[in-house]
Amino acid sequence: MGSRSELLVQVHLVRPAQGGWQHLVLRRRQDDAELPSLWQVVTGRLKPDESPFEAAQRELAEETGLTAIEWWSLPLSASFYDMQRESLVFVAAFGAVVAPGAEPQLSEHCTYRWLRPTAAGAIVAVPAHQQGVAAFDYLLTEQHRMPQLRQLYCIVA
Repeated sequence: MGSRSELLVQVHLVRPAQGGWQHLVLRRRQDDAELPSLWQVVTGRLKPDESPFEAAQRELAEETGLTAIEWWSLPLSASFYDMQRESLVFVAAFGAVVAPGAEPQLSEHCTYRWLRPTAAGAIVAVPAHQQGVAAFDYLLTEQHRMPQLRQLYCIVA
């Protein structure tokens, strides 16, 4: 088989909470064929002729029913080799902010939790998801650098 690569997206979803941010983590169903019971962030594959940002918006809507009020491009690059698909996978990471009190309507997962960054990073198993939680939290909380960070990474506000 020839070399093959594909691009995935991951979306780190947060909502404002008292004194900080809560990160959404989702748990896959036990009967999931790929990764049963895995705690993760929103993820997905691109459709033909779809940009990574379009895929991120679509996956957020499909997996949570939520609409972001602000989008960020996370300064994170991840890649891995998928043995089952014999494919080199590259990941584009995004951050999305939803309104305070927003609650997801799950379609592909069995449960969810809104957690502080440390707890969210501890519960997700995939290293790129852990790194994404930390990267997005940094962007949202570095107040003395906020103007520069917004200019560099905020897509839609």
